[in-house]
Amino acid sequence: MEENARPNGEFGGHWAEVVRAYCELMDEVIPYLPPAEQSVYQRLFRRSHVQQSPFTKCRYEILAVQCGLSLSTVRRAVK
Repeated sequence: MEENARPNGEFGGHWAEVVRAYCELMDEVIPYLPPAEQSVYQRLFRRSHVQQSPFTKCRYEILAVQCGLSLSTVRRAVK
């Protein structure tokens, strides 16, 4: 198994880049967001970095389940 790979192979060779970006997110963005927005932002971050893309698509309903939030709370957080 590749040294930097997760068992399910999600991050592969760009693990260091993901960790650096996540640390920046945690230090520079997350402390200034309300809890619901923190949860949504982290989930979207994870989805985009697994796809190795600066963008991601996700239905609000799926995001709500993944974040453990109501649909209306997710819509407000994204807005």
